Amino acid sequence: MNKGSKERQILEKYVGFERGRVQVDLPWPDGLRKRRAMPSLTKANEISIRFQAARVDGTWQDLRKKLDMGEDVTSMTFEKFGQIYLSEYVKSYNRAYDDKASRIRMLGRKLNPISISVLQKSHVTSYVNWRKDMGTKNATINRDLSVLAHMLSWAVGEHYLERSLIPEIQKLREVKWAGPRPTEEIVDSVFAKLDPRVVPPFTFMRETGCRREEGLSLRHYQVDWERREVLFHDITKNGRDRRVPLSEKALKAIRAFPKASEYVFYHPESQTRWDTAHKLWEEAREAAGYPWLRIHDLRHAYAIKLAEAGCPMHFISEVLGHHSLEFTRRQYAKFSPESAANAVRTYQISANLPLSAN
Repeated sequence: MNKGSKERQILEKYVGFERGRVQVDLPWPDGLRKRRAMPSLTKANEISIRFQAARVDGTWQDLRKKLDMGEDVTSMTFEKFGQIYLSEYVKSYNRAYDDKASRIRMLGRKLNPISISVLQKSHVTSYVNWRKDMGTKNATINRDLSVLAHMLSWAVGEHYLERSLIPEIQKLREVKWAGPRPTEEIVDSVFAKLDPRVVPPFTFMRETGCRREEGLSLRHYQVDWERREVLFHDITKNGRDRRVPLSEKALKAIRAFPKASEYVFYHPESQTRWDTAHKLWEEAREAAGYPWLRIHDLRHAYAIKLAEAGCPMHFISEVLGHHSLEFTRRQYAKFSPESAANAVRTYQISANLPLSAN
């Protein structure tokens, strides 16, 4: 029997018609049997094939749960489906759960009365305008929209939705921040004003170029003392693991906290990890006279130092965990000794040429 005829037998076994409507008959391994009305013969055939495969590979319970949930998706609110997304995808794959949960809650404040299956472009536009009226930056709104776009595509891929009414969500134009250069002197002056309790975690960020969330959520098992390296994974922005060498200052920062928690850096009173420590950073930079210096600038300072030391761009890209080498070049190649501007400047100095014209 060829593959085509065998597949037709499977379809004929589970797919039929009742009162002119397409039905799929699903006899589950635990004895439960249920007929389901399908919107089309194509959908019925698809479900019957998935059902047969799930029986074989043992995933039939997951499939049944999804099919049961799918019957109610048409009336499911944004917030309720958001909890399914957080539970089944975000939590399972460790993709920055707290951040995505926060964004879904914010999205839900505006979108929650709306059923997930009828969410349209006009609803997204309404949300964007609402956030703008709050004074929210475009970059923050774009991150909200990224979560929404992925949640909808995931819903379609997992067969919770037949299709999304918003096949593509348009992002807002972002104005790239271009503040003063975070020199060692400026960073030192801010560190001198920091609350001593958070000097170690911020020192660690400064010495590794990691993102704030990566530093504050660091766990002991990520530190390889023998190789003097740290492994960043799970919550990295692009989802890829990366290893970063640890300097003596970074190692000293880690040793500053006794192993009283699963986290390397924790609040000495609550014994839990710092949430953001942003308020303490803001107080220090204001006191030092540099209110523009962001925590993220510690990452920029780290990369600039590497570039000026002649570290190849592909190595800098690797330790920073950038999604592409081209992105790293756009950000930091101008600081490299090989960059055109620095090469010309070196030539001018060696040839005793004036550095500027009157």
